[in-house]
Amino acid sequence: MKLNMDASVCNSQGVGGGMLQDHEGKINFAFYKDFEEVDILIAENLALLHGLQLCSMNYRGKLLVEVDSESLVTLVKSGCISKWPLCNFLWQIHALLKDLSTSIVHIFREANSSADKLVGSKLWIELYTTSFANLPGETRAATY
Repeated sequence: MKLNMDASVCNSQGVGGGMLQDHEGKINFAFYKDFEEVDILIAENLALLHGLQLCSMNYRGKLLVEVDSESLVTLVKSGCISKWPLCNFLWQIHALLKDLSTSIVHIFREANSSADKLVGSKLWIELYTTSFANLPGETRAATY
């Protein structure tokens, strides 16, 4: 299974989203979440944290996490402590990565198009779905 994550900030309003898919591209779940007023690094951390929390509740097994934020991957892998509230999110992320026996890797934005399209859809409500049909149209088109 693979968890693709992304986040975006526009006018200080952060959103994040992602989807858990199997090796054939079948969706286990997808989410879109509003993080209110945050900077991009916090939005990326919150999206990753939320995605990992959903995985811990809904899936047990081998998992690969892919994100297009090289800064986030470097920060998570470095084990460095950061300023508050980032350090609190990083502690939670490290615990979930360890608990889920998960690895995290950087991928280019083009390879993360389904999560990128989901975050860019600018939904008016938060979304959690296990159905491909409930995804926004552009996200469905980008999902392989």
